[in-house]
Amino acid sequence: MRIKDTFTKQDEQLFIKQEQAINPPIIRRMFFLFAVLYAFFAITDLIYYPYDWQALFIIRFVIVIPLFLLGIVLSFKRFWVAHHQYYVAFCFFVGGAGTAYMLILHPENMVYYGGLFMVYFSGYLLVKLRFLHAMFAGLAILLFHFVGHMLINDDFSNTFVFGMTFYLGANLIGLVGAHQFEVKNRKQFLHEKEIQHIHDELKLQYTEKVTQFNQLEQSIRENKELIAKNEALDRLSKSLQESEQRFKTLHNASFGGIAIHDKGRILDCNQGLADTTGYALEELIGMDGLQLITPDSRERVMHKINTGDEKPYEAYGLRKNMEVYPVRIESRNIPHAGKQVRVTEFRDITELKDTQTALLKTLEQHQLVLNSTSSGIYAIDHQGLCTYVNENTVKLLGYENRAALLGKNIHALVHHSYEDGTPYPQDKCTLLRALESKDLVNVEDIIWRKDGTFFPVSYSSSPQIEDGKVVGSVVSFYDITERKQHEKALQESEENYRLLTTQMQFGLALHKIICDDDGQPVDYRFVQVNDAFEKLTGLHAEDIIGKTVKTVLPNTEPYWIDAYGAVALTGLPKRFDNYSQEIGKYFRVSAYSPKQDYFAVVIDDITEQRRLEQEREYLRLHDHLTGLTNRLFFDQQIKAFDSEENLPLAVINFDINGLKIINEAFGHDKGDKLIKHVASVLRDVCEAHCKEHCVISRVGGDQFAVIMTKTQTVKAEKYAKTIAKQVYAYSINDIQTSIAYGIAVKTTPEEDPEKLFIQAENAMYSSKIFESTSYRNNSIKAILHAYHEKNPREETHAHRVSDLCEKMGEALNMNAGEINMLKAISHLHDIGKIAIDEAILNKPGKLTDEEWEKIKKHPEIGARIIASSDEYAPIAEDILAHHERYDGTGYPRGLAKEAIPLRARITSIVDAYDAMVSRRPYRDALSHKDALDELRRYAGTQFDPELVEVFIRLFNDSSPGAG
Repeated sequence: MRIKDTFTKQDEQLFIKQEQAINPPIIRRMFFLFAVLYAFFAITDLIYYPYDWQALFIIRFVIVIPLFLLGIVLSFKRFWVAHHQYYVAFCFFVGGAGTAYMLILHPENMVYYGGLFMVYFSGYLLVKLRFLHAMFAGLAILLFHFVGHMLINDDFSNTFVFGMTFYLGANLIGLVGAHQFEVKNRKQFLHEKEIQHIHDELKLQYTEKVTQFNQLEQSIRENKELIAKNEALDRLSKSLQESEQRFKTLHNASFGGIAIHDKGRILDCNQGLADTTGYALEELIGMDGLQLITPDSRERVMHKINTGDEKPYEAYGLRKNMEVYPVRIESRNIPHAGKQVRVTEFRDITELKDTQTALLKTLEQHQLVLNSTSSGIYAIDHQGLCTYVNENTVKLLGYENRAALLGKNIHALVHHSYEDGTPYPQDKCTLLRALESKDLVNVEDIIWRKDGTFFPVSYSSSPQIEDGKVVGSVVSFYDITERKQHEKALQESEENYRLLTTQMQFGLALHKIICDDDGQPVDYRFVQVNDAFEKLTGLHAEDIIGKTVKTVLPNTEPYWIDAYGAVALTGLPKRFDNYSQEIGKYFRVSAYSPKQDYFAVVIDDITEQRRLEQEREYLRLHDHLTGLTNRLFFDQQIKAFDSEENLPLAVINFDINGLKIINEAFGHDKGDKLIKHVASVLRDVCEAHCKEHCVISRVGGDQFAVIMTKTQTVKAEKYAKTIAKQVYAYSINDIQTSIAYGIAVKTTPEEDPEKLFIQAENAMYSSKIFESTSYRNNSIKAILHAYHEKNPREETHAHRVSDLCEKMGEALNMNAGEINMLKAISHLHDIGKIAIDEAILNKPGKLTDEEWEKIKKHPEIGARIIASSDEYAPIAEDILAHHERYDGTGYPRGLAKEAIPLRARITSIVDAYDAMVSRRPYRDALSHKDALDELRRYAGTQFDPELVEVFIRLFNDSSPGAG
């Protein structure tokens, strides 16, 4: 929708009448354009005016262009707000004056300079006028230009071309600038109109609140009038009592019922008593006055008579007709006829009681009204002390009863501090302002509760004025916590919405659906987008707002339009993940319709998430070392291939022979290399020979399985043999590699496909039984050979140790089998060093702790290598223990004394002796005698002392030889 379309006719008139400010960005662009033009003209001057070019160059680059650049800088400063029009006009007139000057110097160039002057003047008019006015001004200047050219020049051939070029240039500048200027001002006008609308609504709400407050104020005034009437009534009652006393003294006979009695017997009375009691005067004289009192009041009356009490009191009288009525009795003791008697006034107070009852009822009703209002109401005197509170005040402030507030300094109780806890001076208290101003005070502030918390209130304080003086004020207030919360919530909501749309990490966009004549969605238009949408999609708001998706992204998939159309037309929200081919990303989309034909989307880029999911899915079904599928995928595929069209279905199970030995001897890197080589062979052979479906999986550490559809046993056997042959052709450190396999084929639909793997595995293990033993034995020999090739000295050392061990065995009367095993230990005891770096083994200096720990691992490595061979397995325990010490401080298990195998104890002594008498890179060889002394020194700690004695006796006389 265009900006102008949202204007009413009245809006358009108001907008035109308004004086529009100049937008600094527009002026910056205009100044920059003219600076570039001037620089260009400086170049043309070199061609057309070579004799004046230096002066022109100085004028342009020293005066005019710096002026334009200064204008750009100033548009960023506060100066621009107050003086922009003057500066713009100055710059345009400088340019115009310079052009006019050149026109005077070179009148023959009327077309060139006259047109340029028109451009400047049109630009200046653009600053001051709307575009339409600038265009007409440009026409006038063009006409002037033509006339001047005809008067000065004879050649009119280029007049029209040059003139129209400058005219169109001027108007094009005006069109671009004025259009941007007007669009921005129209947006600003609509924004201000919306603000005015909100202001009018708030003003209406304020008027309603003022009306409610005035009604409450009227109620308070009525209550105050009622209180004043009650106070007047009390004053009247008091005045009446005083008047009665004066009247009794001056006109005794005219006051109510008056009787003179002696101990209750009436001596005399007035007509008033007769009128009050209903008795005749004759009947009253001589009557016992107690008969004029109800029986339940007589005892009290008699007590007053006997004690001579002159204080007035109330009782109940009894008329002649037995009517009971309230009576006020007041007596005076006076002398009469030579003795003390009492003059008693009987006053019928029925009307007074009725009046008091009515007054109390009225007061109760007023109190009920005051207590039933939702506002708190209290009154204070001129000192700020509380004289009245209603129940809601007590409740709002958290006090137990009114007594807790009455008579107290209200400021000290409820208004003592600001929100931050700092003291609130009483002389600045807004609650007491009415006492000074004599005006109604309406304020929003806080009030403190008894428990130390506070809450916001809106209150009014109305002064009480008597005789022109303020004697107090009545304050009414109500809790505005909820209103404040709503205001805060609205504020936060607006701020959250702003943050949501500008700073949220998810893309947010509003679109309008476009339908064909049949009502089917065929396109949609971008209405609004947030920053995150631009970042996630790579689409910029200025490039897409107002445009359709088919314009922005011509190859948009129909799915997007259909999905969004369903949301916009039905109003039902939709959530989905999909890939945008145009943008090249996966998006998670939540779409909903805020109103008919519109839809909003919240998008998130899940491209990386999808990549990770695909990667996780790949790793879930593949072996990370070889890249082949794993056992889980294999099990899924064998079920998937279980159909009659895939029969015969063959499964081949492969197992690498001696992988454990290679891992132990040469490290897992070599073992992994072998595994990857076998995987590569399986792939290559499968691609070359398998024309049907073929699945290759690594189903265990050294185990592979292959599924082949439509494959007979003969073909599977050929395939397996080809693989075994290629694996056999591969070697690691001169150790020949080999692989065992087993085949199972399903030929009928009834056979269970899941049993094929077990059948193939059983066949493979049957084959492995016949092959693995010899392979492992040969592998150990190959490992030993490889070790000796790397370390020829170790081979010589092994032969010498073997000879010495043979002699020790004979000296200990071992049988031939034991001696052969002892010799085998001698040859193989250091086979575990094959896995240790040669640099460590041959290091001339002292080993580091880390290097020493690696050296100490060789008995365990050697034992594991030996244990894998049936032939050598019996001596694995001896290999493991040949570095144990007799005192239990050796390695790797810390065995002691006879817990160390005998053959290991013998090997330990012989190995140590030969090492001492042999030269090493890090030391010279010891003599035979020194070596024997060392054996004696460590007998019982490192070596078996008895075996040391045997060795010394055996070789004491002559050295067995040293390398």
